[in-house]
Amino acid sequence: MPQQKSKNTDPWAKLDAYFAESVEPTGPEWFTADDLKNKFKISESSVRRRLKSMHRDKLLDIWSGGSAETKQYCVKYRFR
Repeated sequence: MPQQKSKNTDPWAKLDAYFAESVEPTGPEWFTADDLKNKFKISESSVRRRLKSMHRDKLLDIWSGGSAETKQYCVKYRFR
């Protein structure tokens, strides 16, 4: 016999709380991988490799979450 869920529990509550805390940073200091690719006219693989290297060297702050514009997953970077 399947278990009945309590009517008082909201299965989306944890997810709603996560997205409420995840406010997309704005400002000229924040950029995406596509911004970097377009500015320097380099391939996506080069951008990913360079971002990974800069993150490893602790030169970047990274934010990831839902984009305010597109409502899709987004990653933004900022130089420290």
